[in-house]
Amino acid sequence: MKRGDVFQSSRLKAEDIKGHDVTVQIEDIRIEEIGQRDKKEKPCVYFKGKEKSLVLNVTNWNRLEDFLLSDDSDDWIGCRIVLSTERVEFSGSRVDAIRVIGGEPKKAQRRGKPEPVEDEPELGGHPKSTQSFVGKVKRDEPVEDEPNESFVADDDDVPF
Repeated sequence: MKRGDVFQSSRLKAEDIKGHDVTVQIEDIRIEEIGQRDKKEKPCVYFKGKEKSLVLNVTNWNRLEDFLLSDDSDDWIGCRIVLSTERVEFSGSRVDAIRVIGGEPKKAQRRGKPEPVEDEPELGGHPKSTQSFVGKVKRDEPVEDEPNESFVADDDDVPF
């Protein structure tokens, strides 16, 4: 038996998705008290069809702004994003962390966005990239302005 089996969390952890790039649809974003002793209010992202939420840090908030073309989290509802893990420095140790590595803004958010210049190199999933999505969804796939009610990630797609 492992610790994660005994002490289950309602929050998404890196170990929940390690080794996978996971596409999920944002259902809600709420400010919640996080922590046991030193409680702090932090934004938490809930995903359609999933029980666990992701506590957003500044890095992932900034990446969502870049990928979803809006600094207003209300605009992110209904958008699909890709989560992955990467090794980061935390308190002097290397640890696994969840990172947003892609996202598809709703059509209304993409209007007026300049297309990349032909001779500029493609930057893939980098947050400052002109590409808005990596991996799971093609750029030319239609994206609805309203949340996609039919989108539900199945257990084969999302391991949490």
